[in-house]
Amino acid sequence: MTVAKLAELSERNKAREKAEMEEKLTNAQREELNNVQQQVAGGGIFEDWEPLYDRTMNDDLECNSNSSDSDDEWEDDDEVAVVDELGLRGTGGAEWEDRLRSHQDAWGDQIPTLINAYLAFLDANTHPDSEPAGPEISTGQFKIRCISLWREETKSFPLHNGNSSVAVNVTLIQNGFIAPSPTRPTVAISVKLLELLATVQKRCPSISVQGMARSFCDLRNVPFKNYFRTQLSTALDVYYVLQRECQQRLHKILGLDSLEAKLKARCPPCTNKVTRK
Repeated sequence: MTVAKLAELSERNKAREKAEMEEKLTNAQREELNNVQQQVAGGGIFEDWEPLYDRTMNDDLECNSNSSDSDDEWEDDDEVAVVDELGLRGTGGAEWEDRLRSHQDAWGDQIPTLINAYLAFLDANTHPDSEPAGPEISTGQFKIRCISLWREETKSFPLHNGNSSVAVNVTLIQNGFIAPSPTRPTVAISVKLLELLATVQKRCPSISVQGMARSFCDLRNVPFKNYFRTQLSTALDVYYVLQRECQQRLHKILGLDSLEAKLKARCPPCTNKVTRK
């Protein structure tokens, strides 16, 4: 809505309020009101009055605030930080719905590869003395900010199988971290931290992600930012997907993925009636 349209609506509201007020006034009150209006129009008691809001001065301030050289230039840091951390930069004027859809599609393409990396991470933690399946050729390294339960630091990881975002996420999961972004990740959250959060939510569903995010920031002695809650929530969703897909793979190997097998694995409902209940 333009400024002219807002001004027109404001004038209409003033005229309507004035008409309603005059209808409620008596003749004596109307005469007194007319005398006051004539004094104001004639420059009587308000002759030396100066407006507090100068439109010309305000326009100058708006022009200065829009200039690139202004010291008072600001931006929504939280929104920009979330967009950056989720890897949604460079989308131009695309709608937020399209951004989230592309974000979800990117995760869907990577999940099968990330499951293998997650299983390798679990196997390495279960059998720390076992040798790796085969040597991997490093094609470089990358640095990323890693968040664990007690600390937050920048770590370097060797990069294998190219330098794509998929390779970065695979390397992170193999080292026990999950990035909240499928493309251009700039932060990674510890799997152990996500496991702790998932366990707490399982036993106490009333605990919010934001409350846990604030608690984790307190443990690391860092100020809480709103975008960290979004990062933690996204990484937790990825963790849940990995857990669910791993469970489905296990059921398929054990032959428990069919409906018949699921019914056989369940105990029949008890039909006995308890007396005096």
